[in-house]
Amino acid sequence: AWEIMDFWSWVRPQREERTLRQILLQRVGASANRLWPKAKVCAYGSHLVESLAVFESDVDMRVDGWTFEAGPSGCQPGLAELEAYRLAQTAALHALRDVISREGWAANLEL
Repeated sequence: AWEIMDFWSWVRPQREERTLRQILLQRVGASANRLWPKAKVCAYGSHLVESLAVFESDVDMRVDGWTFEAGPSGCQPGLAELEAYRLAQTAALHALRDVISREGWAANLEL
């Protein structure tokens, strides 16, 4: 059992890395707010559960509050509306990636 605890102590993110991950979320949030003032960046996945996160793992995040003009309210979206939403979402993510890249504090961004 001690071998497992020793291994966990070795692979879990240390305090400095956890702090850097929080700074990352804050910076992505600030960049998103430059595009969409009401945007909020939220982490999900293993990052939120300390017992699942390991060092050098990715940080999964989503952006809430970006804008998309949908069709008339109360209507069920059809395939065309869903495709338009998907395209708008992809364009929004690329716009955010471009803002972050121009700011120069991150590289190798994957969408």
